[in-house]
Amino acid sequence: MKKFIILMLISLGISTPAISGEHANALSQCLVSNTTEEDKGVMARWVFSTLSQHPSIGSMSTLTKSATTTADRDMAQLVETFMYNKCKDQVKNALQNEGPKAIELSIRQYAQVTGQEILKDPSITNNVTNLAQRLDMMKLFQALMTD
Repeated sequence: MKKFIILMLISLGISTPAISGEHANALSQCLVSNTTEEDKGVMARWVFSTLSQHPSIGSMSTLTKSATTTADRDMAQLVETFMYNKCKDQVKNALQNEGPKAIELSIRQYAQVTGQEILKDPSITNNVTNLAQRLDMMKLFQALMTD
């Protein structure tokens, strides 16, 4: 049951994949297959930096403007590396054959895959496990089983 709760909590942040065409899928595959652990770190830092700007989270973070600027710069460089070098042909093909929506769908699929991989880190799964231990499992079960 705890594993179910953990998987459910992790999946909350991941939207349902949209249906994309052949070229958008090829771009997604290129993005995923060319992502390094270092790239995942860049993305994680950028997401954290971006989320820390939200008013309900800002008081929990002590990020400096310099750290935020660095995260933005590093993420921009990462995006450029993928779009102009690593997956240039796939970007062109997706755009020419399926239009701008293909790029959006590809990036969404890419974010889902890499987000899931980042969330599998033991430090994160331990926090989710800690949260699951604090849940009233009987109350949750009743809520899920009743109309």
